[in-house]
Order: sequence, then structure tokens, then C-alpha cells
Amino acid sequence: VSRRTLITHSLVTFASCESPAMASESQTRPSLMTSMPLSCLLGSVLRLIHVSTRRLSLFLAARRSAATLAHMWMMVRSCSIIALSTTISLPCWKSDIAFHLHANGAFTRSQDGFILRFLASVNISGIAISKVPSAPDLFESSADAPLCDPSLYKSLIGSLIYTLRTRYDIQKEVVHLASKGALPTQADLAKVVLVMRYLAGSPRLGPTYYTLQGPILKCFVDCSYGTHVDGRSHYGFSLHIGDDNAPFFVSSKKQTECVAIGSMEGEYVALSSATRKVMEFRYFLDSIGFPQSAATTIYEDNMSAINLAKAPAVTRRSRHIHIRHHYVRDCVAQDFVVIEYLSTDRMLADLYTKPFGPKKFVAFRNQLFNSSHLPPVISTM
Repeated sequence: VSRRTLITHSLVTFASCESPAMASESQTRPSLMTSMPLSCLLGSVLRLIHVSTRRLSLFLAARRSAATLAHMWMMVRSCSIIALSTTISLPCWKSDIAFHLHANGAFTRSQDGFILRFLASVNISGIAISKVPSAPDLFESSADAPLCDPSLYKSLIGSLIYTLRTRYDIQKEVVHLASKGALPTQADLAKVVLVMRYLAGSPRLGPTYYTLQGPILKCFVDCSYGTHVDGRSHYGFSLHIGDDNAPFFVSSKKQTECVAIGSMEGEYVALSSATRKVMEFRYFLDSIGFPQSAATTIYEDNMSAINLAKAPAVTRRSRHIHIRHHYVRDCVAQDFVVIEYLSTDRMLADLYTKPFGPKKFVAFRNQLFNSSHLPPVISTM
């Protein structure tokens, strides 16, 4: 039985990520080897890399004080993709990620083209739209439910993983459900369908990059204690250029480093993981001409974890914590990072660790995507 026939007779019809028109186009599309010699292809790619690097350096020098790092990188990356696809005689990839430029200089990235094609291939048009991507039982066990077709499940998850390039609002759902790929159940499949029902109601959403704070690195981090059925916690964090900007990096995952014996320990371990990524991007920003003169602010909503990170020595409460998780204390002591308290009702990273109802979810999503009070779009590419 072919993959297409198998999925057509399943609970949710999923043919492929490509529409029939795209499939027919790919059959008639010349291959790379037949469209141009390999040596010519490699030469074109190398010239493209050189031109893109030069363009990035000039653009950074000209707009250093006026644009954010994310804005500049995405523009250069978009130009490089369009040039590369033109060079090797392939259709332009811009249909996968659209760039919408607003009147105030902000720009929004979205994958509405891919999401709409994906949902059309799944034939989900007749299913009710959901305002949230997950229910409160997202992390609950589904082992007692009957198994579903693993090929169908993995196909759906694969397409959802691709949408995470812009859809940070479904990060925790997709990451968690992807871990069920070995033995997926009907309950897991229902949770995947709920994510698709949510995407059907908001296919054009995406992060908007615009800030008045300059190229200043910020971080939000949170941990949901004991969320998983095996007692492990779930943590997430995001990195921003300006805390009023959309994130350029988002992480949401199960805390496999340890089984935290309290919420303070879970938050502290999450702080350590976020600090390592913050230091990585501090070095990167410095290498391209955006040195972080002040300590990077990390927002945390657990005062006990903040006090432990600032403590001058290991206390009785923290002697059992592995030594590698104390990396955050060294960074705080050397003024590389500063940890500030942010109340839970304003903690953006909560969106990466726990499901919410429609009202609170939409409020956090608007903050995540920086989509409130946007001026009209003046151009799209």
C-alpha cells in the first residue's frame, strides 16, 4: 500500500507537504546535475557566500545604530536565498517564509504559504478552529489509549516541526508531541490535530522585529516543575534583541539533566541552561561588531533561584546540585549576566512551559510576536 493510500484511509487525511500542483511541478523540474555542471554550481555558491558576507558587513556598518541584529540578518538571509535559488535554476524559496515590511520599518516573518498548503493537504477545512494549540492535559500520560498509525503521526509532526521556524507559539506542543513518535497513540494524534486546528485559525501569524532599545541582548526563562509523568520538569527560554522585540531564538524542552526535587532547583537548572546560550550569543554579537558593554539581563520569576545564583558560596540547600549547573553563578559574579525578577503574570517564558486558556494565551502570544499596534504593511516579499 502506498503512503498516499494509507494516509487517505486514516483518521486524518494527510497526503504530503506538497500540493498536487507542487508535486507535478517537481516531476518536471530539472535536477541540479542536469541544469548546470557541478563545478559551475560550486563556483556560483562560493561567489554567493562571498557576496552575502560582504553585503552583511556593509549593511551592519551602515545601519548599526538604526536596526536590530535580527532585522539585518533576516534581510541578508532572504536576499541570499533568492539569489541562490536563481543561480541554480530552482523556484524561489520565498513562498515558504514571507517577509512583510511595515510603515515604521518593522518587518514580520510568516509561513502562511506553507501552513495553508499543509492544512489543505491534510483536508482539515471542515474541522472547528481552536483558539489555543493545547489543552490542559498536554503533558498527561496517553499510554492507555490505542495506538495510531506511526507513519501518519510522523508525517504530521515533521510538517509541524518545519513551522517552528516562525511559529514559536506552538514550540512546547510540537517538541513534546515529537517525543511520542516511537509509539504514538490516538490521544497523541488528537493533540496533534488540535495544534493543526489552531494553525488553521492563525496561519499568517509570525514574529515582528522592531525595537527602540538598540542591539541589546535580553533573555526570558521559566521552568514548570514536575510537569511530565516521570516527574521531570519542562523548561523554556527565549533570546531577544531588546525585551520589547520578538525572539530570534526559542528553546522549550524536557529537563533531562536531572530530576529536580523542588521548583527552586528546576528554575536554577533552567537558568544555567539559558545562561550558556546567552554567553554564546554575547560572543557572537561581539564578533560582528555589537559588543555588549553591560551585563545581559535574564528575567526569572523565582526569587529562591535568583538568590541561589547570587549567593557567594554553595549552601546546604544546593550541595546536591551538580557542579555544572553552577555556571550561572560564575557569570553573575563576573558581571556577564544580571538576573532580574519578573512576576509570573508578565513572564513570557511561561508560554514555552505550560498550556493556557484562550485569554492568557492570546495576551502572551501578542507579546511574543510583538504584534500589538502594528502599522500597515507596505510591501511583501
